[in-house]
Amino acid sequence: MFSWQAWLAASAVIMVLLCINLIFHQYVYRVVMCGVQMRVAYTGLIFRKVLRLSSHAMNNFSSGEITNLLANDANKVELVHYFLNYLWVAPLQIIAVVFVLWQFVYYVTFIAIGYTLLLLLIQPLFSRLFLHLRTEVLKTTDERIKIMSEIIKSMRIDFVQLSHGENTLVGDQGVMLSGGQKARVNIARALYRDADIYLLDDPLSAVDAKVSKHLFDKSIKNYLRDKIRILVTHQIQFLQDATKIIILDNGEMVQMGTYEELLVSSPLFAQLLEDINQHEQEQEQQQPISLLNQQSMIGSINSENDNIDEENMNSLTKNLETKQEGTVKWNVYVLYIRSGIGVILGFLLIIILFATQQSIAIYSNWWLVAWTNDESHRYHQNSTNCVPIQDKKIDRIYRMNSIEWNTYRDRRFYIFCVFVFILCFLIFLRTVVSQLIFLNAGRVLHNKMFKRVIRCPISFFDTNPVGRILNRFTSDIATMDESLPMTVFDFLVSLSQVLGTIVLVIFLNPWSFISAIIAASGMLFVRYRFAPCSRDLKRLVGTTRSPVYSQLTSTIHGLKVIRSY
Repeated sequence: MFSWQAWLAASAVIMVLLCINLIFHQYVYRVVMCGVQMRVAYTGLIFRKVLRLSSHAMNNFSSGEITNLLANDANKVELVHYFLNYLWVAPLQIIAVVFVLWQFVYYVTFIAIGYTLLLLLIQPLFSRLFLHLRTEVLKTTDERIKIMSEIIKSMRIDFVQLSHGENTLVGDQGVMLSGGQKARVNIARALYRDADIYLLDDPLSAVDAKVSKHLFDKSIKNYLRDKIRILVTHQIQFLQDATKIIILDNGEMVQMGTYEELLVSSPLFAQLLEDINQHEQEQEQQQPISLLNQQSMIGSINSENDNIDEENMNSLTKNLETKQEGTVKWNVYVLYIRSGIGVILGFLLIIILFATQQSIAIYSNWWLVAWTNDESHRYHQNSTNCVPIQDKKIDRIYRMNSIEWNTYRDRRFYIFCVFVFILCFLIFLRTVVSQLIFLNAGRVLHNKMFKRVIRCPISFFDTNPVGRILNRFTSDIATMDESLPMTVFDFLVSLSQVLGTIVLVIFLNPWSFISAIIAASGMLFVRYRFAPCSRDLKRLVGTTRSPVYSQLTSTIHGLKVIRSY
């Protein structure tokens, strides 16, 4: 290599690193923003698709399975842009690398290309295996979320009265309301809509006679007098106030007219009224008086709590989802390792595996450098034959004949192959052991969380929406099974490499420890500025997803009502 080529190569390396630092972060930012927009669009598509699905189709899916699409699959869609660009960048990189290597090693370049092509041929096999495993994981995840959703929904009770008046937390699907309270809340919501047409699907059946008459007179008859009202009911006491009466039989209209017209023209209508009156009288005679009084007291529209003190108002917000402030506590990391394999054994295994692998990697690099220097000295001797001898080892290399030199080179090669084999084995071992520890930690933490959930009091499910609980079992568990092991593993690899490099540099040149301290201080300062923002953003994302899942769950269960409007 000529001197100008060396200077050109060094300058090119510096410029490439500079361009990477200037462009790469902007590229990642743009790609992430585009991925976020895709995830939002994907979420919107799921919502719109749910609204269009028929009731028969919805019977084949649970709300937990659909929530899993938003929690896990939407995140995968967000990563598509990041990896999609490699499809066109990789060929350009291969062409550039071939061009550069050809300038130095010529035909040896095709060996590297052949190795790359071999990997491309093997890659589909690993992709199919990964796809099969991933499909099985998704099936298991969907089944787990479906079971969790069913378990959570089964842990419900209805309260018989509002505890804090209009400020009472309704809860997911109105679990904190009785049937009559749900009816009154739904009627109030309909009145607030101020629509032109109202379709009321028997809202008065869940309240007693006193409350139903009050609601009919004050709300349906008086407040909505200028609106088109379609009331579906079996309570005949309201028929006299109806403008038109439609009698249905198995979903088909058999008669239509006013109350007076039907009484005169339809003996069937008169007989129907008589049968209903007789049936209601028999039920009233069989029903205890105390139960009637109790229902009247519970369903009374006048039982309101107008005065709520400050203590009760504070109790309304105690179950709102909050995010933790400050740094992550050390006991969180300890709990994670303890769940994987145990604190002492876990830390010992991780330290031994990573330290041993990094030590052998450094020693193999030193061995390769020494071998390269020997080759350089030998080549320099053969080309000049007039190099002054300054070292006994160099002198020994110079005095070797061809047979001795070939034996010495073979020994170097075999020892280096042993290093490479041990290094590959340790890399494989530390990867497998680390992933097993992290996956076991996720399994143990999931089982603990599941046991805690099924042992929680009923009040926990009344004050925490289904979406919030499913968010823990979908998004958070997916992060703990997929992203967190990779992140922790990359951190341990980077930490071992940095510590190994610092130790090696200090061993070779102790004065370089000063520059290492300066560089470490700069990186710690950057981390001090970056980590709090990144940590708070992650926590904010985690807390804001729960309302989305709750809204989706409520939408699924209220599709019939939504479509009626």
